[in-house]
Amino acid sequence: MENPSDKFCKFCGFTLEHCQCGKEIFYDRAFICYIYEGLARQGVLSLKCADNLNFAYHVGELLSERIQNEVVRYNLIVPVPMHLRKKLKRGYNQAEIIASDMSKRLNVPLDTKALKIRYSKNVQHTLSKADRLKNAQQLYYAGNSDIKDKYIILVDDIMTTGSTLNVCSNILHSMGAKSVIVAVATSGQLKTNTE
Repeated sequence: MENPSDKFCKFCGFTLEHCQCGKEIFYDRAFICYIYEGLARQGVLSLKCADNLNFAYHVGELLSERIQNEVVRYNLIVPVPMHLRKKLKRGYNQAEIIASDMSKRLNVPLDTKALKIRYSKNVQHTLSKADRLKNAQQLYYAGNSDIKDKYIILVDDIMTTGSTLNVCSNILHSMGAKSVIVAVATSGQLKTNTE
């Protein structure tokens, strides 16, 4: 699998041609492993549907190495949450698996209670870009963790429009986080900018 890190803006995480740095973004930096296509797409789907965690460990290692080499400060890892119903059905939250692997590799605590999610029948990946933002704003909320003055790595498996990561980053900042960087396994941005 080709690791196209030079094709993504290091700050917003979008492709260079679709850079969003001029727009309101609440995270400070983005690390993306792969374009959501080919083997990377198969990796995400096997992680979501086939109970195969190998891709999570693979991207956990890649993201950890890049962050160790390029980021000076980080002291907490937070996965994007999954509602308990979905987690029980799947057996795990794939973002949490990646985040847990990174936590061990970077020797940084994992906090799964900083962000919470409400149940929704809407499936984020089926919505338009505008609807994804509205949905994310309604879904995610602050948990009960004390993250004041923390330098956070926010982890997810895929970024398409960035709505989820942006909303979650804004919440973490409102809770007192000093900095939020995002670490994501794949981005669908090279394939489409209309979602």
